[in-house]
Amino acid sequence: MINDISLIKYSFRFKSLSLTQKITFALGMACLTGALAQVRFYLPFSPVPVTGQVFGVLLSGVICGSIYGSLSQLIYVILGLSGISWFTFANASWYSLLTAPTAGYLLGFIIAPLIIGKSIETNDPISKIKYMVFGMGIIYLFGVLILKIVLNISLLNAIAIGVIPFIGVDLLKASVATGVAMLIRS
Repeated sequence: MINDISLIKYSFRFKSLSLTQKITFALGMACLTGALAQVRFYLPFSPVPVTGQVFGVLLSGVICGSIYGSLSQLIYVILGLSGISWFTFANASWYSLLTAPTAGYLLGFIIAPLIIGKSIETNDPISKIKYMVFGMGIIYLFGVLILKIVLNISLLNAIAIGVIPFIGVDLLKASVATGVAMLIRS
């Protein structure tokens, strides 16, 4: 008897999917990221909330690979700016993408899967986590740069309120995403 995990593990080969299936998967990952964005709580000292979005970004990279993982996050951002209310800032618009304190993270979400997606080439969990940590660094980089500019604060203050409080929970997300990836991509 084949259990459900074995069936998923042995039947899922992203590279063998058709273009339509890959784009559909990317859309699904965008929607998952949007749903995870609703899991949020605010820190009293930061305009950046703790959300589930990074987990969606990590999964998009390790499941869909570089190109389609980034496409999924581009779809996520476009849908959010087109009216789906899943961003943390109110009145999402193309202008707000560049003026909201958290907008830089969204830009990082699009770029990070390009790095994270390289992890699909290895079955080593430590290597997968390394790619994810580097991808998280990309998210933090864009997030901190926009946070610094929008709030007109020093780089150290932007790091203190936009990176430091999130490292532990994001490493936990990376560990869980690695486990999921190992189950279905190995």
